[in-house]
Amino acid sequence: MPVDTLLVEAGIAGNIVFDNTTYLSDRWQWDFGNGYTSTIKNPKTTYLEPGLYRIRLIAANSYGCIDTTTQQLQVGLRSDRPMVADQQICKGTIATISATNTGHIKVFKHKNGNDLLFEGSQLTTGNLAADTVFYVANAAGMYESVAIPVTIAVSHPQMGFEVALDTLNLNEKYLLHIRDTETSVAHLSWYINGSLISEASGFEYKYGQETMSISQIKTDSDGCTDTLSRMISPQISAIPWVEDMEVCPNEYQTLNPENGKVFYFYKDEAMQQLVHKGRSMDIGPLSAPAKYYITGMDKLIESPAAGMAIGIDPVKARISTPAAIINLDHENEAILRNTSTAAASSFWLLPGGSFDTTSIRNEVYDLPGEYDYTVVAISKHGCADTVTQQIQVIRITGLHEDSKENIVLFPNPVSSTLHVAYDDYPGKHWELIDASGRVWQKVTLPREPNRLTIDMSGMKPGLYFLKSLGAAHAVMFKVVKM
Repeated sequence: MPVDTLLVEAGIAGNIVFDNTTYLSDRWQWDFGNGYTSTIKNPKTTYLEPGLYRIRLIAANSYGCIDTTTQQLQVGLRSDRPMVADQQICKGTIATISATNTGHIKVFKHKNGNDLLFEGSQLTTGNLAADTVFYVANAAGMYESVAIPVTIAVSHPQMGFEVALDTLNLNEKYLLHIRDTETSVAHLSWYINGSLISEASGFEYKYGQETMSISQIKTDSDGCTDTLSRMISPQISAIPWVEDMEVCPNEYQTLNPENGKVFYFYKDEAMQQLVHKGRSMDIGPLSAPAKYYITGMDKLIESPAAGMAIGIDPVKARISTPAAIINLDHENEAILRNTSTAAASSFWLLPGGSFDTTSIRNEVYDLPGEYDYTVVAISKHGCADTVTQQIQVIRITGLHEDSKENIVLFPNPVSSTLHVAYDDYPGKHWELIDASGRVWQKVTLPREPNRLTIDMSGMKPGLYFLKSLGAAHAVMFKVVKM
């Protein structure tokens, strides 16, 4: 009679399901030998105690046919599960695995009991670099126990650091920033070429041209230590690729060299005036030509410099006119010429809002007033410049007869200081202008005291006018500067 085996653990019921393969039957009677019976086709039952059990099946069909079969089942008691604790070790060290309740264990690589790694009293592992799970069974009895997982947790500090060239300190060319990039630890040390440099999470290091061995040594809260080292060999960096450029006056510009990622920017060819470090540099507003000298630093030793000239677009808007003041008592015309230079195109913005593209304007005036003419000049690069010329159209009538004798200017001609005295207050706002209409000084006459001095020492010799503002007719006094 064949014998099958069912292994159970102490105190844990062993369940079994029977597979009925009887042919042409529709009624069944089972006797499991453990005091339980069943009439279903594929029953299940439980065995609590070890021993040899006789299982019988009686099958019948509708034709009254009956057949009987018998099978023996050996229920075996497994050994107690091994008592093995999980462990935590440092990276690169060994672990020993043994049970406190047996001197005979089996250690497997997989949970299913395949890949036996060891059989004996105590396993000594190799050096472990990562968390590892072993499956351990008690093999002391007739039937070995169920294998239990035993975890060997490998503790080690999280290692990692970055080395970056400094881009802020303009007083140091060869300066590195070295910093830890992982989680904090109980203790951290930095060594360069075998010498202790720092115990901070990050630090600055002035380097030379020799190869550097940078070592990071960490100890975590479990007392485990690890080391990460990196060799850095400074080399001469590639020369940047640059191109000269021409920009518009008062424009901002970004210098973007190529053939690298980190550059040094100098104002002088001797490379003594370091003004910026980085990928690019913003400059401006630019009012005069400039030149920069740029070196590459990607490989930590400075490259030869590449010169980069920045020119200013020469476009200049200009207006020329024989006279900026028109006295309607003598004339009523003015000629204005667009004399702009380096302009690809230009146009006038005229009083009243219209525009014109001719080079010469012949203007005729009927009424006094201030007329503004603007020229906009545009270069081939799209740079624009503007200039405005004001034409003052006046009708000089002098002071009213009852006021002339109330204002006295002396000395006239004058070499340095002009005195203005008056009895009746002639108004607050006056200007001192030259024959072209250029305003040299704004003059405010006080009510008290009824006199004022005007410093003309810095003005060129020639003819000037003291002109009132705000009146319907211009009131002017002639002043001769010696």
